Amino acid sequence: MTGAPNFVAIRLVWCILAAEKSTSVTLLVRPDAVDRTEALLQRQMSFRSRITLLRGDTTRPSLGLGSTDLFQLRERTTDIYQFDSLYHIGHSKARVEEVNIGGTRNLLDFARTVRALNRFNFYSTAFVCGDRSGVVLEDELERGQHFRNTYERTRFTAELEVKRSSSSLPVTIYRPSLLVGDSRTGELGPLDGPHYLVGMLVNAPARVPMMLPSAGTYPMHLVPVDFVAQAIHVLSQNPEAEGRTLHLVDPNPLSTRHALRLIQQFAGGQQDAASRQGRWLANLALRVPAVERLARQGREFLHEIENPVVFNSMYTMKYLAATGVTCPPFPDYAARLVEYVRADHDMWQVEQDDNLS
Repeated sequence: MTGAPNFVAIRLVWCILAAEKSTSVTLLVRPDAVDRTEALLQRQMSFRSRITLLRGDTTRPSLGLGSTDLFQLRERTTDIYQFDSLYHIGHSKARVEEVNIGGTRNLLDFARTVRALNRFNFYSTAFVCGDRSGVVLEDELERGQHFRNTYERTRFTAELEVKRSSSSLPVTIYRPSLLVGDSRTGELGPLDGPHYLVGMLVNAPARVPMMLPSAGTYPMHLVPVDFVAQAIHVLSQNPEAEGRTLHLVDPNPLSTRHALRLIQQFAGGQQDAASRQGRWLANLALRVPAVERLARQGREFLHEIENPVVFNSMYTMKYLAATGVTCPPFPDYAARLVEYVRADHDMWQVEQDDNLS
């Protein structure tokens, strides 16, 4: 598995090791992420002996590994989970392309040398749809769409690489929508768009109204991390899922206005007095120092929730039907997200300050 300490990747490790008692997991981790990954692994010490952490880099020849480690990895690997990616904020365009596209190509090359490979699992995003509107099917990719940022474009290109490899490799592609915290505990991961949004609504000054995108009636495609991790584990073991692209989404998403009002309600904050204002006003509001300090990535997140798009998940629901793995509705866990952010306020503020420095 690549990409640790990716929020979903670590959760998937726990799913695999809890369900498969004789399985071990090797994490290929970039040197600058080793300490953060190890800190997360310490939270589940009962599994630690079955996890091997290798310092490597998907963008380098031989994955940045020595010949012995590379040989052993080839011989022992049965399933590959490619989570390694960079979001465009805070990184150069060239670096994002190197990791998201080049790293995937290198891992596909490695996969072709693995003799006992059961599945190559690729973690993508539902937003490879770009600026499309209407219904997006799981088997659709190239539809003339345009992209709003480097991340969407590079994930699209990487998906093309994986799809082209499906004639020679057993691949499955997973497209989650906007990832939020654990539906059972409320725990949120790194400070991405949804995390900033919940944090802003909980911690921003009460006098600052919440500005919605120009169309609050569009669906807000939120999906909890525990569902995504469980679904990937189950689907990666299902022979019928081989060769498929699968949307990991809430099949019944709330509208943006409804979802944000729900968060505000649990946060005890001011209702969206300016909800009918356009995106330009929302962007303007997010430039107010009191809000910008709490939501530096908020403007990017508003772009992601503005398209009137519906993600069809027919095959995902078909393959999960008999497993008991279902996506919980947002109203069932929204309060837990708010409580987690409120309880974790000091840590959230420290991380935010680090991102602003």
